[in-house]
Amino acid sequence: MISYFLFNGFRFYHEVRSVVLVLIVAVLPDVINANTDAAQTAVKVKSFSIRGSGSGPRMRMGDLNGDGRLDFLMVQATNEVPSEVQMLTAYNGYNGQMLWQIGTDNGLTGTDRDEPAQIWDIDNDGENEVVAVMNSRLLFINGATGNVEKEMNMPSSYTNAHDCIIFANFSKKPIAQDIVLKDRYENAVAIDINGNRLWTYHGITGHYPWPFDIDGDGRDEFFIGYTCLDYQGKPKYPPPITIDHPDCIWIGDIDANPANGWEVVYGLAANPSTQVVNTSTGRIVWTNGDRRESQQVILADFLKEKEGLEIYGLDRVNRTDQDALFVIDAKGKMHWAETPDNSGYTTAIKLVRNWDGSRTPLCLAFKRGSSVNPELRDGNGRIAGVIPGEAMSNACVGDFGGDDKQEILMYSVTTANIYAFKEFDYSFPAPTPGKPLKQPKEYANYSRYGSGDPFALDTGERTVVQISTLRPGRSFTPAIRLFIGNMLLLEEPKSKAADVAEIFDVRGRLIIKKKINTETAFIYVAEKSLSPWRCYIVKTFR
Repeated sequence: MISYFLFNGFRFYHEVRSVVLVLIVAVLPDVINANTDAAQTAVKVKSFSIRGSGSGPRMRMGDLNGDGRLDFLMVQATNEVPSEVQMLTAYNGYNGQMLWQIGTDNGLTGTDRDEPAQIWDIDNDGENEVVAVMNSRLLFINGATGNVEKEMNMPSSYTNAHDCIIFANFSKKPIAQDIVLKDRYENAVAIDINGNRLWTYHGITGHYPWPFDIDGDGRDEFFIGYTCLDYQGKPKYPPPITIDHPDCIWIGDIDANPANGWEVVYGLAANPSTQVVNTSTGRIVWTNGDRRESQQVILADFLKEKEGLEIYGLDRVNRTDQDALFVIDAKGKMHWAETPDNSGYTTAIKLVRNWDGSRTPLCLAFKRGSSVNPELRDGNGRIAGVIPGEAMSNACVGDFGGDDKQEILMYSVTTANIYAFKEFDYSFPAPTPGKPLKQPKEYANYSRYGSGDPFALDTGERTVVQISTLRPGRSFTPAIRLFIGNMLLLEEPKSKAADVAEIFDVRGRLIIKKKINTETAFIYVAEKSLSPWRCYIVKTFR
């Protein structure tokens, strides 16, 4: 027996060699009807009042008070170009008590863009700060107290570059301590923690650029618009796409072939509205023009019977009363498309990686109209779960229970409600002051447009990743955890005494060969040659 684990955050290969070869073919109908017959109703496990946090605030998540549990920050901002923060209100995510509030409510009932405020340990002291633009100045705010620790002027000639804030690691530091600021569509500037300018950019920016180390050198590349910049802000190749702008960016091993590097999928505001590009070469892999405007896309292994990763997307059918969901497979073919109705065009989507503990990714679709409850949909478009009574609420996805499963927080201007797959005791884990949660990249670089990558939930301590079989009709879901400090923990429930693990890099070079610990069925690897940001292939065999 040979088992192949492609550790890129999403993929598992399993091949069985025997005398008898059984071929199982999964045939899907031409039209898959989504229905709620088997949909599970989410359970409300906690409710908090957030009244007084603004007339139309947006939420950020992170451990603000350093007690080891997720807290939340409400951001009341302007809707101008550029946007800036008017008021910040921080809440204890354990008991809902207000931690602090600064600024004043401007009375605006909502925004249609990102707000320049994020939660991140920008000074690497182990405690999160809030980084925000208020009164045209960049502020570093103590997450626990709301006191301003540091402030600086906006970079000269880029005083309007506060459409959003992105943290990246261009300086090869232990964590991302560089900051990219951009205006709405044309300009960006990168600075270090002291405000020193690193580089500038002029061109198509898109809504939310994304940093990702594609070559494992410890420095992020920066995907802005359709351009891939190196750490010095220089294009690695000419932009392969030049039309309009990307609404969102996701990076992953879409074709399940680590040898050719990572791919990036762009959701475009023009047709062809979904395009995939090889990040190493800049070559367009495929385009799909079946949808009008891919306002949002998310990337995961939604279809275990298909090779590669799938793209779940949101199409702006028109900007009056219609939008619709869709799923495109790894080869660029439309797998499922929703029939649009007239419920509205305000839908937003988010990736839910582990709702029920099975590590099956789902798409959360919310704000679908006043009569449509938020839905969790699988890769075939079927509704797997519904959240009642939250038709026009906003949403955040996070592990509020501390068990690696994800919960969904739905919020309005008065209330924040946390929903789970099933009931659990929200009082656990108990707060542990002085032991703060490390902030994952997905929370630190928050955007309503939803850019991301396979390691976006990596806190630097561990990553729990999705693995699934490629063979139709089979089901096998082990767990892989990657710990910083170059230790890989691979759990393989079917391990036997003779099993051996081999770890190869993306070029197929053997790095480590280890015998599996059969009592625990774990492979422990602690080697300097391993990097938590690289892609590896793990083979176990007997």
